[in-house]
Amino acid sequence: MKMAKSPSVRHSAIALSLVISAVCLYVSWLKGFQSLPVPIRFSLATDSRLFRLKGFSEGESWGRWSIAKQASVTFFRTLPETFIVRITARGFGQSTKTPTQFTCGSTRFNVQFDSELQSQTFQCACDKCTGLEWEVSAVNSPYEMGASDDARSLGVGISSIEFLGSE
Repeated sequence: MKMAKSPSVRHSAIALSLVISAVCLYVSWLKGFQSLPVPIRFSLATDSRLFRLKGFSEGESWGRWSIAKQASVTFFRTLPETFIVRITARGFGQSTKTPTQFTCGSTRFNVQFDSELQSQTFQCACDKCTGLEWEVSAVNSPYEMGASDDARSLGVGISSIEFLGSE
């Protein structure tokens, strides 16, 4: 007979996962980014000693929404000169029909996300850059669309960011 996990066990597992991710990220930071940071899971990610989120909502079970036309993840150490990043995200409302500008260092991409989560991979070039930025051309709220009472202006929903090294 399979027993259901109690909420405290689930919360403990989530907390342990967050601690392990934070420790791995901190260790990679101590190495001066000789190895890239572990993936950032936006459902769990919060501002830390390693990075700061700006323009994002609170975490949800799948990730978090950008709640402004501009959103960013700023690291407290510089990123490598070149790296590959995989972003798993989705659009909301009008943002599924218009491109979002994604910037990493001197590299800019126009990307478009469907309403379902999907991954896109980018080769980035940085010259002492410390962050990743999104400029969403169209934001709207579920309330404006008649979908719910949620009045937040939503743009792109980010589930995760994974650093894959460089080519």
